[in-house]
Amino acid sequence: MPRTKSDQEIKTGEAPGPRLDGGSVLILAMLLVTLLTALALWFAQRINSNEMRMEADIAGIQALELAETVLHWNTDRVWRQFINYSDAYRTGTGTVNPVIWLAVTTDDKNGNGVRDESEPPPGGNSFGSDWTVFGQGEAKYESKVIAYSLTSRYVDLDLTVTTRVRDAMKGRYAYRKLRKLIRYGYLVPSKAFDFVYFANNYGWMYGNTIYTYGNVGSNADLGFRSAPTCDGFLYAARNPALGALGVVKQGGGFEYPRFDSLPQYRAIGATTPSLRPSDPAWTEDQNGNGVLDTGEDSNANGILDATPFGLGYSGMQDRLEAQNPLNMPFLGNLVVYKDQAVPFLRPNRPDLGEYGAGVGGIVKQLKAPGLDPSNPANYNVIVDKVYGSKAGENGLYSTVVGTGTNQAVTLNAIPTPLEINPDKQERNGNVALVGTAKQPIVILGPVVITNDLVIKGVVKGQGTFYVGRNTHVVGSILYSDSPHWKQNDLNFSATEALNKGKDFAGFASKGSIILGQYFRSDDSWDWTKNTYFRTGFQNATIQAYQVDPTDAAIGYVTGSTPEGFPTFHGDYTLYDGGKRYNDTPDWTTAAPAQARRYYESSFSNEYIRTIAEKPQELHGVFYTNHLYGGRVDNPKFYGAMVARDEGIVFDGSLRMYYDPRASSGEPDSHVNIFLPREASYTILLWEELPATEYAE
Repeated sequence: MPRTKSDQEIKTGEAPGPRLDGGSVLILAMLLVTLLTALALWFAQRINSNEMRMEADIAGIQALELAETVLHWNTDRVWRQFINYSDAYRTGTGTVNPVIWLAVTTDDKNGNGVRDESEPPPGGNSFGSDWTVFGQGEAKYESKVIAYSLTSRYVDLDLTVTTRVRDAMKGRYAYRKLRKLIRYGYLVPSKAFDFVYFANNYGWMYGNTIYTYGNVGSNADLGFRSAPTCDGFLYAARNPALGALGVVKQGGGFEYPRFDSLPQYRAIGATTPSLRPSDPAWTEDQNGNGVLDTGEDSNANGILDATPFGLGYSGMQDRLEAQNPLNMPFLGNLVVYKDQAVPFLRPNRPDLGEYGAGVGGIVKQLKAPGLDPSNPANYNVIVDKVYGSKAGENGLYSTVVGTGTNQAVTLNAIPTPLEINPDKQERNGNVALVGTAKQPIVILGPVVITNDLVIKGVVKGQGTFYVGRNTHVVGSILYSDSPHWKQNDLNFSATEALNKGKDFAGFASKGSIILGQYFRSDDSWDWTKNTYFRTGFQNATIQAYQVDPTDAAIGYVTGSTPEGFPTFHGDYTLYDGGKRYNDTPDWTTAAPAQARRYYESSFSNEYIRTIAEKPQELHGVFYTNHLYGGRVDNPKFYGAMVARDEGIVFDGSLRMYYDPRASSGEPDSHVNIFLPREASYTILLWEELPATEYAE
């Protein structure tokens, strides 16, 4: 049926609908506004809640990051305090609290005339801070000693840090708390002994007749001129105190050193006894696998595929630049090494008159050539653990009668003390030794000589001389039974088995190690000392450096840092304020002793003149806190050299061969002769703790 429009449709054009009054429309509008307002409030609260939660999370994360930063800062702060103090302040003595170095302050805030870090901080065994601003938050930290050992030379610290960062939305703090347990110690083998040559201030190799068979390193720059040969890797470290970027220098007269190819190195090893195993039979199948060693370079790139000895030479010279400085061995108060010398159990060596019952490090020598070396009664005991710390130990010196194989060495005691002040008794402990093939200087274990050591000749046994002042090497030092090494030896395990029992000696000096006839003013000695016996000689700038407080006893403290730590001016040619023995043959006169320079010994020049000559061959591992320098004649060094400053001048050529027994990095070849150790720390525990005591 057809649909027709109504009158309303005709008038308005709209279809009729349900009827609504004005009140209903108003109610509906109000409901809609209320609903929209509620939704808006809900969304605003949700957004605000999320923002507050995010703000709280951000504050908590910032507090955690700040706690990690401050904990690392405090660890480093305590570490720097630790390594800058003498051993008495590190681990304590019978009368010194071991935690003095925990304090932050370095001045005299209480005005009692004593620097604050020389006083136990409040709380005795701990040091703490109040809330201190760090970046976007605040932190308070505590350093507390929980254990220490005088014999093992370590101290365990509990370090805690609590941080707070303000939550801007809530107006409250977010707290986080972290804890570290750390062991600080300094009886850890030093990596500096992984090098045949390592100089702390500046490493330099100037001359095309220098040959080093082992790694060469410095805690600063390494300078090379005239293409020396270095078969090993090169290590240079950044050192802001010296303005060193840690570079292996080239250009401007400097250049990279050359190195031997693998065939060239093998040819050297085949003709040089010092580089090959003791077995004189040499083949190109050293590992006995039935394949010539050249086949061990499977890709034919001229580099060994694997070097059995980790520090050995593979046929390539790696250059490690801009490295972090290595920790130098610590040689402060010799009480550390006296403590090692006293309980040392001497090995069973019937060939040296030792039958496994001796206690304490020892240096001894046959009373005359031709005596039975297996009879203990035939020896003069020179050092029984420690020499120079007792009244009457004024000094010992050797005299030599005869020539060649007929030489006879006599040991004599100095009747008159150099120092009569009982508080400076250790300055009387001076020893001068000469060893021969028939009367070798026998050393077993660590020993301590409190002042100067003068030495040359044949050495037998295994051990280390710890010297309170200088070691003067006035001639060659030779092992009676020498090891033989080849750095890329593919049968290294068999070689190390042959060598571990061979003679091995260390020489560690709190002062300097001086080579040759230091009493001379001719033979370029004046030029040598005036040019190279100063730290910073390479840039003609004498640079003072920080030293151990115990160096004051030997004159090597001449100033202090702004923080009050002792320093040495760096010029070894000046007088040290000490005395030298009178220039009389037997030191029996009471005439005043003469002044001495830093590089001179306490013995008279007249005596040194009777026994001194230029060293030509040096066997041993040498370490000094200060200078290693002097005049040598076509020298060959077998072992390792570690020093702050190096000032060697040589005639002809210089060859240095590394002794792998010095490195603790190869446990199978390492021989412990109690070389100086370095400071280190180990993290025993790291954890986050609830900061409940600060909860709001």
